[in-house]
Amino acid sequence: MDARPPPYDPNPDPEEKIRIALRALQELFDKRTEARNRRDQDQVALIDGEIAQAMRLVGDVYEDENTREHWYGQARNLENANAEEREHILMPIAKGLGLLIAAPLALAFGIVGGAVFTAGAILYGVGRVVGGVGSLLTAGIFR
Repeated sequence: MDARPPPYDPNPDPEEKIRIALRALQELFDKRTEARNRRDQDQVALIDGEIAQAMRLVGDVYEDENTREHWYGQARNLENANAEEREHILMPIAKGLGLLIAAPLALAFGIVGGAVFTAGAILYGVGRVVGGVGSLLTAGIFR
């Protein structure tokens, strides 16, 4: 990964803002994985708080109110969860982040039925699918 900062752009487009926020969230997930591998529970707890804040920042970059509320709701759920529930909340998000980051690039020029889907609506739909799969895998225990 390139460690240099991106070129300065005073007004990045909405998709780029989304990708920046999602990449920051992905970096926190990577740090959390490293802390878990070291069995550093104090660091994991600290990073979980940072992840909740980063989830809100992801929500802030979306124009769609439902998508914003979804990310804020996930952050609230994470903050109110016990350790086991946190794992079940974070697992589908961690697995879907790569797809969420790539989706605006892959779907930016996709035309379906003569209409261009907005990245927010598509990403929200992908998030719902990822969450549904997680719910299916846990038999709906963690909703």
